[in-house]
Amino acid sequence: MSIEYIYGYGTSIVPKGDLRNSNLKGYKALINGEVYRGEKGFQKENLFFNNGRLLTQDVFERSAKTSDDVEIIDLKNKLVTPALVDQHIHGGYGMDFNTANEEEIRNFLRETKKMGQAAVLATFVSDSIDNLNKQMDIVRNVMKNPKKDETEILGINLEGPFLSKHKSGIHSKEIILKPTVDRLKQLNLEGVKMMTIAPEEDEGYKATQYLLDKGIIVSAGHSLATAEQVRESGVTQVTHLFNAMSPLHHRVPTIANEGLFNDNIAAEVICTPEHLDSNIVNMIMKIKPHDKIILISDALCGTNIKDDHFKLGGKDIYIQPDGTARDKDGILAGSIKLQSQMAKNLTDTTNMTFADFIKYSSLNPARNLGVEEDYIIEENATPNITIWDKNTLEPEKTYIKGE
Repeated sequence: MSIEYIYGYGTSIVPKGDLRNSNLKGYKALINGEVYRGEKGFQKENLFFNNGRLLTQDVFERSAKTSDDVEIIDLKNKLVTPALVDQHIHGGYGMDFNTANEEEIRNFLRETKKMGQAAVLATFVSDSIDNLNKQMDIVRNVMKNPKKDETEILGINLEGPFLSKHKSGIHSKEIILKPTVDRLKQLNLEGVKMMTIAPEEDEGYKATQYLLDKGIIVSAGHSLATAEQVRESGVTQVTHLFNAMSPLHHRVPTIANEGLFNDNIAAEVICTPEHLDSNIVNMIMKIKPHDKIILISDALCGTNIKDDHFKLGGKDIYIQPDGTARDKDGILAGSIKLQSQMAKNLTDTTNMTFADFIKYSSLNPARNLGVEEDYIIEENATPNITIWDKNTLEPEKTYIKGE
């Protein structure tokens, strides 16, 4: 069906589209949506695309008027945002990056795309160097051969094994190693974007500097480090602030003090109630620069499974009636929620608006990982976007790389 000019959306002049089954091939207009506009919040707008590239309305109308492939999708006040980026996620839907084969990883990526996820870092818990190398090879193969309808893997995040045994959390103490350059050289670091190190275990901060020289983000975590040690090490972020680290101290500043008060350090934040009380989330938002807050899921293999238990690093982990994941000794593991599954509770129980949530879980991690241009909704961009139900804050459709 060709058109001479596009007027009065919602009329019979143009064919209507179905959001759930749509893609952005050809000429598409998403109308009557509320679009994320940063500090301005959400604004009522129409968005016009050609093969995923965002056009102004006049350019769209001129170029689409002779097309046989024009589709209008009425969003009916749904929210349009940059899609989500999770830089710290271990798995979900029964998949664990430490043990998964390629098909299990791809199934996980298909499922997470449905949940608003455009990109992740494949995150590993502490493991032997041999198994890390083996499993990272599988991840690298997936990265080199991306498929349609899959969340993109931007790289690898090694949360261990170079941690403190005194703050190991759910990581097995037996596997944890002292960080040295020689040990790092035993790892194939191709595709590794991020690594957690306990600064106090890194003699002369040589291992940290080795990674920084390779362009790898080093995050301080699972640590008893002092604030001074964190500063001296040169790390640029802390891993899941307040969890698995020395707590805030009013006289002797700790890693938690530094992660909270140093404006130059990004803070990963797990915003589930079992990891951070709502008032602690509010405190972080009051103190940290908002572009230094990175919301992560820290989601585990047990996320969105039907069973009540799963394995993590060889340990049995049990899903409790309160929705937490713990080992037999009651030690809290990561979360069993994806980023999008945290949104409604956060906006209901903290001072976080949904616009804040998008900044912390999309734009900030995208900037941290050097892919911010893929998440800005502006003219001539090909943005990764997600459509959300305005009332439930549940994702309904995600478009990646102009699909």
